[in-house]
Amino acid sequence: MTEEFESARDRWQTRFNDEVERRGERRQTFVRSDGDSPVQPLYSPQELSGAQAGEFVEDIGFPGEFPFTRGRSASGNRTYPWKLGYYLGFGHPSATNERIRQLVKGGADSAILALDLPSQHALDPDDPQSRQDVGKVGVSVACLTDLDAVFDGVDLATLGTGTVGNAIAPIMVGLFSGVGRNQHVDPKSMRVTLQNDPLKEFTGRGTQIVPIEPSIHLAGDVTEYCIREFGNWIPQYACTTQLRWSGVNAAQEIGFGIASLTAYIDEGVARGLDAAEVAGHMAGLHMTADNDLFEEVAKFRATRRLWARYAKARYDTDDPRLVGLKISVFTGGHRLTTKLPLLNIQRATVHGLAALLGGVEGLHIPAYDEALALPTEHSTRIADYTKMVLLDESNVGHSVDPLAGSYMIEQLTDALEEEALEVLTEVESAGGAVSAISEGFCEDAMVQGLLRESHEYHQDNRRVVGLNYLNSSEPEPEPQLFELDDDYLEIRMDEIVKYRASRPKGPVKRALSDLRRSLEAKKSNPYRNTVPEFMECVNTGATVGEIGQAMRDTLGEAR
Repeated sequence: MTEEFESARDRWQTRFNDEVERRGERRQTFVRSDGDSPVQPLYSPQELSGAQAGEFVEDIGFPGEFPFTRGRSASGNRTYPWKLGYYLGFGHPSATNERIRQLVKGGADSAILALDLPSQHALDPDDPQSRQDVGKVGVSVACLTDLDAVFDGVDLATLGTGTVGNAIAPIMVGLFSGVGRNQHVDPKSMRVTLQNDPLKEFTGRGTQIVPIEPSIHLAGDVTEYCIREFGNWIPQYACTTQLRWSGVNAAQEIGFGIASLTAYIDEGVARGLDAAEVAGHMAGLHMTADNDLFEEVAKFRATRRLWARYAKARYDTDDPRLVGLKISVFTGGHRLTTKLPLLNIQRATVHGLAALLGGVEGLHIPAYDEALALPTEHSTRIADYTKMVLLDESNVGHSVDPLAGSYMIEQLTDALEEEALEVLTEVESAGGAVSAISEGFCEDAMVQGLLRESHEYHQDNRRVVGLNYLNSSEPEPEPQLFELDDDYLEIRMDEIVKYRASRPKGPVKRALSDLRRSLEAKKSNPYRNTVPEFMECVNTGATVGEIGQAMRDTLGEAR
């Protein structure tokens, strides 16, 4: 640094110290979301390294070029049209169908299905374990007839769809392709997105069906099959939302996410697929956006840069399909509050702004009332329109990576990349994502993070407006909430019993027997692809619960 810089910096520091002494600071500590890393009162060239020392091309570069700090696309949001895509599902298939029809009339481009917990666990509505959860957090889908009802009158030749059902992805291939055929739509031309991320269930979400290793191999079956047969589908992506929502910090979210993504690409490579081909068909990393605006912007930049360097070295390639990471975001649903729920619109807007400034390629914002109940149609529209307001009315997408060069953003990007690499190295030392999860490494990080946040909340170091700060004793107006019909459970139980009684028994029995044999063979040959047998079960009329039982009987049950 020059003598002039040092002198100016000293003058500022003197004035700063004087003002702090006279006025006091509004907090005892100013730290990042991890609760430990200090946020400096000022960022200047003194805090920077790397790119600011003359390594611009190597460390920051240009959009669309290695190391992709500034995004995979050279033009960013100047050329990328954001579309109206909804994540929805509740109650009876006919109720979800009605909501989808309404949204399609309003211009929806895609409808990704939220499934209820029994469906995600591969349990039928009349299973004793299902009774409390049928239709509660998503639509109940027990067979192909149900999914036909979900999309009745909806053209799947034009509407994109899919689901986040992770443990049941092989079943969902059969269900979605079956609906397409019933509509006389070639499944190869459909736009279907499957999360197909079983590690997500073993790290906080909890709908795993079979143990972790066969879960990975079943997910690999889906990815391989879709790449070879349904090339227009997105068969997999790795998710970190459940990790961050469960307590990990930004650096841990990056490190754990890259480890999971690596596990899935390695699974494809073990099957003879090219790593770049696998990554090119995947949707990359699905992350979250939390409250710390600048840290979140830096997080997305650091994630892309770390992945580019890591993947290039691991797979020995410059192929942009692999080293150029795609990032999508579901904003911080864990930050929504039940008190003063309309404030959740402001929270979600901040999260969405961070995602757009960070250059993500897909964005979903939850409705403000999701902390209370399933969202209404009105709240759903407000949530999805929020990203359009940010993009089209604030002009935030006019420039690619607009915060690049900010002293604070570049310092945070460097710091997060370094911290995330340490996490990733720890996971690799533990044997990779599967071993680290099995040994409780991720769970420990989540628990410690939740304990830290709880302590900060009670010590007034983490303020939440309306809860521990600016909380009022005045009664709040009752919001209009979505509710299921009281007789819904009995209706669904009766429907599935009648369905099983009405279908031809022989084809279902044979298909389930073939699936069991295929799954048994998979125990000695983990790369044997079982998707055709899953599809045959669906097409002959087997229920999700019957198929799930075949999985448990042959591969064991996750505990």
